Amino acid sequence: MVPPLFPADLVVIPVSAMLVYQYFIKWSSFLIANTLWALTFAYIIVPLAIKVHMFHMDNWKHTYSFIGFFVLGITVRCIILFLLRKLEKA
Repeated sequence: MVPPLFPADLVVIPVSAMLVYQYFIKWSSFLIANTLWALTFAYIIVPLAIKVHMFHMDNWKHTYSFIGFFVLGITVRCIILFLLRKLEKA
């Protein structure tokens, strides 16, 4: 009854993104780690999920996934830093 990617979408991706955010504090190291994280998910994890028939992709390239993961990591970091700044001012 549970969709095959449900655990990945709710646990694996967010937790791994949180670990990248937590351990790479400076922007330069974060960008490198975020790039490696996005590459790992886009070019290793997603193809493995396709290979074990968890899902299939029509007219979709792994580069699109890489861009999505990369932008996701940066967006989340920007939101968190914005909220932290607002908290410090309050």
